[in-house]
Amino acid sequence: MPTAELTGPAYRGLGVRLYSSAVFAFAPEIALAFHRALDTGDDDTVHRLLDGFYRPLVELRNQGRGYAVSLVKAGVRMRGPDVGEVRPPLSEPSPAHLKELAGLIERGLALVADTAGAGD
Repeated sequence: MPTAELTGPAYRGLGVRLYSSAVFAFAPEIALAFHRALDTGDDDTVHRLLDGFYRPLVELRNQGRGYAVSLVKAGVRMRGPDVGEVRPPLSEPSPAHLKELAGLIERGLALVADTAGAGD
């Protein structure tokens, strides 16, 4: 299953307005901006965040066993407390994937800042 954000627009079309976001654990600014845009019908922002952050995150997530969990934990470690590593059979992201995750977080935060600046 992709992230809840990738299915959010389809569920919104059915009247489902809420979802749970793992991204909130390590990049709440991005998760909140996406939810706000989805809830208010700001489709431009929804698509910018999907294309610039969430789809690349899902692509990265598909690169390793257990990355759906280990990338979240790695993101939390990058931006907050040390929450430890995942346990086998899951695997920690490779150094190259950690670098890619850090870049995705930066890109997502920049998209949020650009969106906030556009509303001023």
